[in-house]
Amino acid sequence: MLWIKTLSYFGSSIAHADYSYLNKLLLNIIQLNPNAEHAYYLASFAIPWNTNNTKLSKPILERAIRQFPNDWRWLYYRGFNAYWFDHNYEEAGRRFSQAAQIDGAPPIVTNLALRMQTESGHIDTALSFLQRLILDNQDPNLSKQLLKQQHTLLTEKTLQQIDKWLNTLSFRFNNKRDLLQLRNKGYVIPTRLADGGTIVVHNDGTIVSSASNQRYKVFTPPKRKPTTTGHNQQ
Repeated sequence: MLWIKTLSYFGSSIAHADYSYLNKLLLNIIQLNPNAEHAYYLASFAIPWNTNNTKLSKPILERAIRQFPNDWRWLYYRGFNAYWFDHNYEEAGRRFSQAAQIDGAPPIVTNLALRMQTESGHIDTALSFLQRLILDNQDPNLSKQLLKQQHTLLTEKTLQQIDKWLNTLSFRFNNKRDLLQLRNKGYVIPTRLADGGTIVVHNDGTIVSSASNQRYKVFTPPKRKPTTTGHNQQ
């Protein structure tokens, strides 16, 4: 009954949900049933993606890691949340590496662990993570949110590419004529973005989607410093 109450609350008021209250509901479920994977899963995705931090979700995910030591998923989720929301590059790499060592971990986990060691496409990292969540998820409410996040990131990826093309123009009008210039040069500019919006050019030249009228903030981790071998150099 408590799980049904939780899903009912989350599904009916997701845009204005009280995530502290949702967190308490999930903690109550876990207290009653420490093996309630669905509660851990909801905490790993719904709370951080909608609050943009891991203050509430991190303790629950840490419990999942302890409760299911042979399940790579919880380390994987914690690794991504550390990367995307905490901006903790070192913990993300450590968690992904730990997850990759567990039997049954798919190749994407190893790929992300390696990606943490180098400069990488940060939106592509998030898209890989979301694609895995979509494949694992069976709840319609969560699927809707996952797809929404995926479309938001795909939109930002497209806008970033167009930004690069705009920077090649010798002159900017700072309106839709800039997009026409790109089309005349042979660049393919979509009429509809992944989030359902169209491209809007602000007076300062910034491009956004009409669906949100703002850009998605993407965390860029620091460059990894070269490691030393420990050998004395001659």
